[in-house]
Amino acid sequence: MPVLLEALLKSNTSSETLSVVQAKTIAVLQSLDPKRQQTVIQFLESVNLQSTDERKGLLDNAHMSKIDLRKADLSGCTLKSAKIDLAKLSEIDLSGCVLKESVFTNSDLTNAKLGGADLSEAHFESTRLVGSDLRIANLVGADLTDADLTGANLTGANLTDAEGLTDKQLESAKLCQTIIPTNSKLDPKRNCQELNIVN
Repeated sequence: MPVLLEALLKSNTSSETLSVVQAKTIAVLQSLDPKRQQTVIQFLESVNLQSTDERKGLLDNAHMSKIDLRKADLSGCTLKSAKIDLAKLSEIDLSGCVLKESVFTNSDLTNAKLGGADLSEAHFESTRLVGSDLRIANLVGADLTDADLTGANLTGANLTDAEGLTDKQLESAKLCQTIIPTNSKLDPKRNCQELNIVN
């Protein structure tokens, strides 16, 4: 087992060691094809390096600026408070991920799979979410200032207290059983028939 990985498995891992391993892990992820990226993430979970009550997750608070993870399958991952700005993430699978307080500013999440993800208090300023699947996603308190939601599926998503979100942005998204901000004048069930969903 690599020395750095062995160090991470100890409870007294230093922040310097964690930062080095984070950087190396991000570099590895970016160099691999989608199938191998998924293998790396699954390995991290299997050795308990994702977030737990006792230990900080390996990729929590990681800075992944300008990373290219298009079409990667990272479903079920934990990236709390990660900074993922200026990233190429089109068609990425982040369904069911814990991405609370993460930053995706100025990133491309076109056709991304974010269904069931915890995106509470995440930041999506000036981010493309065109055609993204955000069904039953938790977006409570998320910042969506200038985010492009054209064609995004927000069925069952919770947008309570979402910041910077306007009706103009929501008009281009698909709404059904969506919990929208209280100041919105839109019908949160307006696309249910189109989506063949019974109210």
